[in-house]
Amino acid sequence: MAYITTPVYYVNDDPHIGHIYTTVVADVLCRWYRLSGEPAFLLTGTDEHAAKVVEAAKNRGFLTSEWARSKSKSFKDAFHGFNILPSDFIRTSETRHVEQVAACMRLLLGSGDIYRGEYEGWYDTGQEEYVSEVKARQFGYASPINRKPLVRRKESCFFFRLSAYGGEIRELIETGQLRIYPGVRKEELLTRLEEGLRDVPCSRPRADDWGIVVPGSPDQTVYVWIDALVNYLSAINTRERRRWWPPTHQIVGKDILWFHAVIWPAMLLALRKTQPFSALELPQAVHAHSFWVRDGEKMSKSMGNFVSVDVLRGLGDAYGVDSVRFFLVAAGPHGASDADFSMRRFHEMHVSALANTVGNCCSRVTTMIERFCDNRRPEKRDGTGFPIARVTELIEETRNAVAKGDVAALVSGALAVFRVTDSYIHSAEPFRLAREPSQRGRVSGMLHDALEAIRLASLLLWPLMPERMQTLWSAIGVDYLTQTMGNGSSAPSDEHFAWGGSRFEGPVASLRTLFPKVDSADPSSAVVALETRRA
Repeated sequence: MAYITTPVYYVNDDPHIGHIYTTVVADVLCRWYRLSGEPAFLLTGTDEHAAKVVEAAKNRGFLTSEWARSKSKSFKDAFHGFNILPSDFIRTSETRHVEQVAACMRLLLGSGDIYRGEYEGWYDTGQEEYVSEVKARQFGYASPINRKPLVRRKESCFFFRLSAYGGEIRELIETGQLRIYPGVRKEELLTRLEEGLRDVPCSRPRADDWGIVVPGSPDQTVYVWIDALVNYLSAINTRERRRWWPPTHQIVGKDILWFHAVIWPAMLLALRKTQPFSALELPQAVHAHSFWVRDGEKMSKSMGNFVSVDVLRGLGDAYGVDSVRFFLVAAGPHGASDADFSMRRFHEMHVSALANTVGNCCSRVTTMIERFCDNRRPEKRDGTGFPIARVTELIEETRNAVAKGDVAALVSGALAVFRVTDSYIHSAEPFRLAREPSQRGRVSGMLHDALEAIRLASLLLWPLMPERMQTLWSAIGVDYLTQTMGNGSSAPSDEHFAWGGSRFEGPVASLRTLFPKVDSADPSSAVVALETRRA
């Protein structure tokens, strides 16, 4: 059973490639669990109580509630457009969340882990984050994210007693009870924890009617980051859903790792001291990916190089949504380094990995089955020389990597299986042997093994490319009940990942155009050509 989360996203502007990437990664991971026979629950949503949301609405002449509702819908629509199927989409303005935040605040006020005080120091308005003097000085009193000057603030507010939990947080991370990926992020956290923890503001003076009021203090609203983190509890706070807790994988950007790997676990430790949450378990893993850049440069709307959802939709129209999902996972910033987006890179990956590797292999094998086996399923035969052991090894290695949240391993593992299959066909030459009637039985066995390798590789690719792999499954006569994939249920089990582990039904159809190459007359191909000339 897996509970997978993304951050809740600010609704101060439209969604972009970063939001789609994070949520696709979470969706792929959720689908993988279900495909492996394990129920999974995917949560995403929108963070609506930020000061920047109020400002965005005001600047455009909207009521904050209207603006938040409209932008939240744009996120939901964008996710739907890229075949992302969350189990729930939560908005922090919803009653269920507001009530959960208020309940947690009351408990922590009662336990003394939240207390009233006065904050004086630096504030990052873009990140809506209070910054220590050490960090402010380190980055020249500018935001490390957008380089805008930090703001000096002095205000009355409530504090969360973060300093009381430094030792426990450090032990959780060091011992792996709370796993941090990639490893470099874990080391960064441990280094920062050596400096010690200070209590952090968890409210701000109330400036308008937007936000969650601190219980008993109508002059204060809950600080947006404390508010936002509680959403992971709010969404499963029903009798039917409590079984999903704790989060198995929390997918975040590297810029918000501190909140998720330090402040959030500390809040849960503090809540665990109260009777309603005495048995509360902590999240198991936080995955902090890096950022996307465009053609080697940081993305910026002012520079005109921002990758919007419309850009991704255009690529989806030309190449297929599955190709966009594949690219985001295959080329994305899953590890410690930022990832470069370019039209040319997208096009080249679509052609080389999908059309030439996956598509050609599937076409080659199914076409030979059509010609030499009359579309009937090839018969199993010993002694074909197919590298079965290597394929099963690749499947096992991939499954072990994905269990740690490494969804990019699905790409490398699947492509490796396809290449092994292509290499085998190239060297064994079943197309040549088939000319001899006496060799038809041997050829059938060779094609049987090649088709089985394709089936196993397709299991690795399905979480990324559900539509294209469903087309493949239909052609080769397998069905993994994909219609159940959006409601938390599971379908296949471990046996399907074993060599010979599936039952096939019906004839095999030839797949000549699983991933057709995009014609040069296509608008997106014209963009590729233009960018190639510029390079």
